[in-house]
Amino acid sequence: MWGSRRTLDGDFWRSKSEEESARRGLSSQLPMPGSNSVIGSDKPPAGDRGGRRLSRCQVSLAGPRATAQPAGAGARPGREARTHRLSPRVNNAGVTAHAFDVETAVTAAGNHGFHARTSPEWWGGTGPHGGHLAASVLRATMAEVGDDELRPRSFTIHFLRRAEPGELSITTETVNHGRSLATVTAEVRQGERLIAVSLAALGRDRSGPVLPDATIPKWPDPTELRGLSESARQLAPPVMSHYEYRVALGRAFVGGPALTGGWVRPAEPRQLDDLLITAYCDVWPRAIFMTLDRPMPAPTVELTINYLAGPLSNDADGTRDFCAMLFETPAARNGYFHEEGRIWSQDGVLLAACSQLGVLTA
Repeated sequence: MWGSRRTLDGDFWRSKSEEESARRGLSSQLPMPGSNSVIGSDKPPAGDRGGRRLSRCQVSLAGPRATAQPAGAGARPGREARTHRLSPRVNNAGVTAHAFDVETAVTAAGNHGFHARTSPEWWGGTGPHGGHLAASVLRATMAEVGDDELRPRSFTIHFLRRAEPGELSITTETVNHGRSLATVTAEVRQGERLIAVSLAALGRDRSGPVLPDATIPKWPDPTELRGLSESARQLAPPVMSHYEYRVALGRAFVGGPALTGGWVRPAEPRQLDDLLITAYCDVWPRAIFMTLDRPMPAPTVELTINYLAGPLSNDADGTRDFCAMLFETPAARNGYFHEEGRIWSQDGVLLAACSQLGVLTA
């Protein structure tokens, strides 16, 4: 979910190379994220950086679950082993979990049940950040299925109410579990309040035709673009402190096209997987903000993600560090807007396509 209480002046973002880009109608000022997230704290050891600023994300969509899997973790739903796919602060190898994995962690709570938490440390304004809540629900969904070869292919979540800080309960149900495709629903509650509902399809890789990826935008390299200054970070909502942004396209509240995008990566190194991609689909400012003439809350009603790439391995030089994202709002009527987005690896592999239905509130 997104609000729009604050904006960043373009001067916080620009480097010298950006000035030239700006004259061609590229980067400038973007609003801050606005609502929906979970627990966050522990950071990886300093040695995890490997001494390279550009080696922050290893790319593997199969991705680690942030902890070693016990024997039997691939069991079918309903068996006890499935409840152990969790994200503790320290895994069995004694390695501190990444803050993202702590924030989106789920713990087993009986058959088909999980606990999660919301924490203002990851909020995007007045409430939890939707993309990170979605990642928690997807994590519980994957644990429900309990088969690493059944990877997320489609995930839809509807946000019904804003959560408050504290405990969340997630209840999953396997609607169908075939040899190659599983369908799972989930409900997120806080006390007696229903917060969100989701529907996911997880499937095995299949043989079939391969079409060329949609072309990644021809933007300046992220190393040529500057992100938030220290003063801007102090004004930004908490969720933004966990990511690095490089703005390539879009100027908010100037009446321009509803089109924006750029580069994003975690502030601390983390392997790229379907969970992180899920958060990415809601971490960029709304495209419609580029068209509006003033800030306006724009919470998400529904978010749908199609995961398109297979498992990838990280390049030794870290060239898949950042992900590129492009968002567009083709229509807005009667107080609602439709947004479409695409996420690429830095070397141009299309990772996911997403869409949102949002509401504009006065």
